[in-house]
Amino acid sequence: MGNVIFNKLPNHIAFILDGNGRWAKKLGLSRTSGHLKGINTLKNIIKEVKNLGIKYMSVYCFSVENFDRPKEEVDFLMDKAYTEFKKIDLKKIDFNIRIIGERTRLDSKMLEAIDQVNSTSFIEDRFTLFVAFNYSSQLEIVNAAKEMKSRKLAFTKENFEKCLYTYPAPFIDLLVRTSHEQRLSNFMLYQASYAELYFPKTLWPAFTKKCLYRALEEYQNRDRRFGKL
Repeated sequence: MGNVIFNKLPNHIAFILDGNGRWAKKLGLSRTSGHLKGINTLKNIIKEVKNLGIKYMSVYCFSVENFDRPKEEVDFLMDKAYTEFKKIDLKKIDFNIRIIGERTRLDSKMLEAIDQVNSTSFIEDRFTLFVAFNYSSQLEIVNAAKEMKSRKLAFTKENFEKCLYTYPAPFIDLLVRTSHEQRLSNFMLYQASYAELYFPKTLWPAFTKKCLYRALEEYQNRDRRFGKL
C-alpha cells in the first residue's frame, strides 16, 4: 500500500492512543462510545502491525495521571480493561504480550488478570506487544534504579536498560501520537530517546490501516543520524 518499503520497517513502533473522547463528541456520542471504538481500532492496528512483520509494538492505554479523570469514566475504563484482559486466550495467542505499569490503585481482581496475562513464557522470535496500563515513564525509571540496587548490579547503561519494563525490546523507532497533540505525556521517555515522532491529526478511533501506512512512509522519509553527521 502506498510507497512503504517493506524491508525498511521499524523494529519497534509505539502509539499514544489519543482522541477517543473528541471523536465521540464530534459525532454526538458518549465518551464511552469513543473508548469502545478505540479498542476496536487498536485490535485492527495490532493485527496489521503483526502481519507486516514489525517485531515490537507498544501502546499507551492508561496513564497513572488518567486516574484524575471523572470517576465514572475511570470505572468504565477499568471494567473494560479487565474484560479485555480476561478475554485473552493464552493458549491460542501466537505472540508475546506484556502488560506494563504500576500496581498501585489497581484492585486485586485487576492485578490477578494482569498477572495471568504476564505469566506466559516469552518466546524470542515472536511478535511482542507491550500494553502500558496505569503507566508512568518517570516511575518506570525510578523503579529500574531500585531494581538495579536490589539486584546489586553495577550502575551502567546496559544494566539499567535490563531493568526497564520493555526489556529485551530495542528502543522505539517510530512513535505515533494521534489527534495532533505534540507531547509524550510521560510515555517511555527513556525508550523514545531517539524515536521518530509523528503527530497525525487523525483521532485514534478513526486511525486506519491507511493511516498506519502513511506513518510508516513518513518514518522511511526521515534521515535518522543518531547524533552523527
